Amino acid sequence: MHMGFKNPEILFQEAKNEIGGISGAALFNDSKYQKLREKLHAAIFGLGYQEFIMPCEIRMEAEQDNSVDFYLLVDKKQYPFQETIKMAKGREKIGREFKERERNPRLFTPYRPAEGSVKCAEWIYEAVQKKTKYPDAHKLNLLVYAKFEANDYNRDEIVNVLNPFKDKFASIWVITNHAIASIFTNNDLGEINDFKIINEFWPPAFARE
Repeated sequence: MHMGFKNPEILFQEAKNEIGGISGAALFNDSKYQKLREKLHAAIFGLGYQEFIMPCEIRMEAEQDNSVDFYLLVDKKQYPFQETIKMAKGREKIGREFKERERNPRLFTPYRPAEGSVKCAEWIYEAVQKKTKYPDAHKLNLLVYAKFEANDYNRDEIVNVLNPFKDKFASIWVITNHAIASIFTNNDLGEINDFKIINEFWPPAFARE
């Protein structure tokens, strides 16, 4: 194992342990947990990457104001990544629903996967567009964490909508809390040409061959 780099499985377990008793509201709303959120999402990405492409290791970037959030190590080469979260439109205040539930445990928040399925590409476009401001964007690999419900994530539609950004980043990837897909890759990281369920998050009773 290279200095500072860890297997995604180890990183994921560390993130889960660190989250421990932290409330959902705090985890997704308090800036002091930003690096922990990045660690969790980097680990999810790594788990998917090594399952569908090749073995990898990840090193988190400690600096808060650096444009790089983590580095992916593949075949002795390092790739800088920046991570961003996209909430459903109208829920951009991360953790707002967690806070509302904590104040009122009986609160019912509508589950709206149909809206996420229809507007998935539009919402991800908004997340990517905001990241083009970085002067070194063309050197960065962008990871978008889609934090909204959807019955289906249409990769072809996302590719079409994000076409204006095809050459803006070294690569663009999207993960959910259980799936991964590549959108564009302008380097040798490889591709995942559909949203693939990561086995780590697949219920054992439905384990795939």
